[in-house]
Amino acid sequence: MCSTPIDDSECLTKWLRGLGNLGIFWAKKIRGIEVITQNPLTLLIEWQHSKRSKSAFLSLCHRISRICLDSLRGLVGDKDTDLFIITLSELIQDLYDRWSKIFIYDVDGPFLVPNRGVSVEIYTPEHVSDHIASTIETVQRSSWGFYKPPPKGDYVLVAKISGDKPIGSAYYNPISSNIDYGIHVSKPYWKRRIGTRLLVETTRLAMSLGHRWISVVRVMRGIKPTLSDRRAIAFYRANNPKQELNVYRLAIR
Repeated sequence: MCSTPIDDSECLTKWLRGLGNLGIFWAKKIRGIEVITQNPLTLLIEWQHSKRSKSAFLSLCHRISRICLDSLRGLVGDKDTDLFIITLSELIQDLYDRWSKIFIYDVDGPFLVPNRGVSVEIYTPEHVSDHIASTIETVQRSSWGFYKPPPKGDYVLVAKISGDKPIGSAYYNPISSNIDYGIHVSKPYWKRRIGTRLLVETTRLAMSLGHRWISVVRVMRGIKPTLSDRRAIAFYRANNPKQELNVYRLAIR
């Protein structure tokens, strides 16, 4: 069993396939994956659908050097192929054109002390109704300004206060063990550890389904983190992730 999604090529491949519903720049529906090298672990990914390119190389490089970057660029050549790197390092801005964060947590923490004054309801994928989706939409629009409906197959967690008022939400993907689109709390209820409560309840759900970790992906809204990006990073970082990784799309075009 994988202790993290990046343990080896099998763990990484399974995780990437599970993330396909996100439809973000480095995680889309996959047609095929091939291992190109083991050190560093590099995959050639063929997308089912993509407006930008039909395929991508994704390389896991814990620490980045100029020599490593140049050798990875050499894989692309003249092909219509993107190049992604998952790394602990942070790159200078002229080397990439998209950036994302990954936070990986052990299911047994440690986490910040959560808010126990709210209730959290968990809906299985077959019980996610239009009414529940509408409830989540209100929370998300207050949290980050727009709405992403729950992907098919995801569990839905909704945090409520007295009077049955929904104030927080999260989607859990049981295949990738990822919190799809992150944790959201209505703006008037920020900084009350409600997001931490949702994180803790999600890890309990993951544990009950046989997983040892969960992941959260945050896509930066630009080359530099915006204020909302920095707030999200601060929240996820404060809850003691086991690993904090960066995903970059190299600026090769």
